[in-house]
Amino acid sequence: MLMVLMTALLAKTGQSSPPLERGDLLLTFGRANAFKEGDVAIGVAAKDEAERKAARERLAGLKLGDLDSRRFIDDEVSRMIMESLDPDARQKVAGWTVGELKRFFLEKNEAEIKALRDGLSSEAIAAAAKLMTDDELIAAAAKIYNPNAGSTFGAKGLLREPRAAEFADGRSGRGAVQLPRRVQLRVWRRGARDQPGGLGTGAT
Repeated sequence: MLMVLMTALLAKTGQSSPPLERGDLLLTFGRANAFKEGDVAIGVAAKDEAERKAARERLAGLKLGDLDSRRFIDDEVSRMIMESLDPDARQKVAGWTVGELKRFFLEKNEAEIKALRDGLSSEAIAAAAKLMTDDELIAAAAKIYNPNAGSTFGAKGLLREPRAAEFADGRSGRGAVQLPRRVQLRVWRRGARDQPGGLGTGAT
């Protein structure tokens, strides 16, 4: 109860939350999730909305530098991923809280986000996502496009890559399904949830 009270007071004054040990961090991540049966099975789910809200407030106040110093999985792959982050970008965001990172994703444009994304760990991005509503996730994701090299797949406004035959007969991608980005994201999220290990079991 003391930690919940501290978190609430810190959130109201705009201060950051105290660093968490690895076990507390894992519990906070789990309790901040929307309800998932998998979280219940491993004992990290929030027991009610009040506990979920408290976990999200606690998460929102964590500094990214403190979060990155606690490895969820301590293995060679995790170390290599952390070492691959851009040190300058990482230094710029180290003092940000998770709540500030969420606002950054929602308020800034694609160029500004891409300028710092190589300094963001997977855990930092996942933590910010846990604070967002579905509509906020859609709004943030809709800003970023990462088309494959030499391809239109992933380009703005395209749900799929045109087939080779469409180039051959001069249609040049006319057959590619043109859908609003918001609709594309809803289709993608629905498909991901239907896959084993998809969004339904991940950190959102």
